[in-house]
Amino acid sequence: MKRILLAAALLLSFMGVFAQAEEGDYTWQPRFGLSYSDFRGSDAKGYTPRIGFIGGIDFEYQAYEKWSTSGAILFNSQCVNADVADYSNSFIRMNYLQVPVLVNYYAAKGLAVKAGLQLSYLLNAKVCGKKDGRTEKVGITDRCNRIDIAIPIGVSYEYRNFVVEARYNAGLLKVFDKFFMGSSLQPVEKIYNSNFSLTIGYKFVMSGSEYDPIKVTTF
Repeated sequence: MKRILLAAALLLSFMGVFAQAEEGDYTWQPRFGLSYSDFRGSDAKGYTPRIGFIGGIDFEYQAYEKWSTSGAILFNSQCVNADVADYSNSFIRMNYLQVPVLVNYYAAKGLAVKAGLQLSYLLNAKVCGKKDGRTEKVGITDRCNRIDIAIPIGVSYEYRNFVVEARYNAGLLKVFDKFFMGSSLQPVEKIYNSNFSLTIGYKFVMSGSEYDPIKVTTF
């Protein structure tokens, strides 16, 4: 019984602790979630949104009480349903390595709005679908532009170390050089990435140059 009470007390103590970044602090945050992608542009016909996966780690510097700058390294598996000739249930999967740099404004306690610029590098791309009853994957990486630049805007809310964030990325560069359509290559001019993500992360605080996994602040 004593062990149970002790464990309960420790759990309650932990629940009363949360990370609070102050001016001059550095934080880092692993996070993961869902990625909801589509294509936009005058040539973006025959595509519909599809859910993928996003995950990575963020780094943030609290420059002022209400302002901070942040950067991240993210893996984003962007998937879009595609109407590809001779295939059923077909979709495009594009795996990106992304590096966003943001400015964050803390409008209220725990609530931040953010915007910035993002550089993405395409790791690989495939058309996936069923043909003649079999699942097939066709690589199209060499028919895509490997670099994309996007404008990210988002909002996040932090509570007791946990951070929930919604972010939208509007791609500025063309996605495809040439694209696979059935057995032919067709030039595609105006198709751009459009991506929405919803993630949850856990924030750790470093005070100045000293690492502090959780800066203790009790209610």
